[in-house]
Amino acid sequence: LPHELVMAFRATLEEVLEADVILHVRDASNPDHASQRRDVLDVLENLGLKEIKYADNYFEVLNKADLLDEESRCHWQEKTLRHERQILISAQTGEGCTQLLQTTVSMSADKFSRLQHLAKENNDINIRKTSCKNQNLPQ
Repeated sequence: LPHELVMAFRATLEEVLEADVILHVRDASNPDHASQRRDVLDVLENLGLKEIKYADNYFEVLNKADLLDEESRCHWQEKTLRHERQILISAQTGEGCTQLLQTTVSMSADKFSRLQHLAKENNDINIRKTSCKNQNLPQ
């Protein structure tokens, strides 16, 4: 990607560092899709996300399944069966969109559940501290 383009979107791209779920949407029907994938991963690596493609919250969304010929469709379907963090969809027809939605909701629910657990632990600690203060006990 041109350096100027990367710099123009750097602030937006840096939001990826804080994301709960990262969806890398690719055009599976584009003959140059592998090169485009590498470009995006290079940009993310420059932001400090060197191993992002192995992260639990990183998913490759392979769009435009409706434009694939039979051979290409079979290739992508087999590939996505082997790689649980790759999802073949068609935004045009809705194919695969339910799976994508379920995946992102599941990731968000897991994160929310962990946050709730941490909040409960923190609240329990604060309650104990308050109780100790009221009784003039060591905290």
